[in-house]
Amino acid sequence: EQDFKQAVEWYRKSADQGNVRAQFNLGLCYDTGQGVEQDFKQAVEWYRKSADQGNVRAQFNLGLCYDTGQGVEQDFKQAVEWYRKSADQGLTAAQYGLADCYETGQGVKQNSRRAWRWFRKAANQNHIGSHIKCAELILEPNDVPRDLFVVRILRHRLLARRSELTPEQRTTLQSLGRQYPGQLQCHRPGCTKTDWWLEDSDFDSDMK
Repeated sequence: EQDFKQAVEWYRKSADQGNVRAQFNLGLCYDTGQGVEQDFKQAVEWYRKSADQGNVRAQFNLGLCYDTGQGVEQDFKQAVEWYRKSADQGLTAAQYGLADCYETGQGVKQNSRRAWRWFRKAANQNHIGSHIKCAELILEPNDVPRDLFVVRILRHRLLARRSELTPEQRTTLQSLGRQYPGQLQCHRPGCTKTDWWLEDSDFDSDMK
């Protein structure tokens, strides 16, 4: 029989012994108030213990706490630091969060190219919001390189998921189509790529 209080008890025993997953789970229980009285400060404490041991989800959740000021004093630079640790390990939500920080200049110097890089990484994991963000960056005046083949694949992917888009997102897709019409063809010399999302493109491989 499901018993959240018992779960918390066993998570705590394991967490006190340094088990990284139990530390995260205990933090999550405090965060959500499941099986224990909700306590955001305790959540942060346990997330930090787990994050310090490299738990990717704990790193993201700790970054989110700093981003929102939940259970800890709001600190956008700390949020960026923890998002980056998690994003470097491949967590989609952290990649999106870090990209958003670069796009808005929150906690880090605004940089559209780096925002583009991290949104692309999240999009590579089928994160539809990141596909939209990539499209928006292409349509906005900034220094994001415009590779026609890349743009058309982005459009192709969004068209394939059109039914999932909000009306506002569909407007973005339509704008992309008007600005970059045409078929999905690669005209670059020696191009054999069939999916640009699988690797960093030439122009942003150094964008950390």
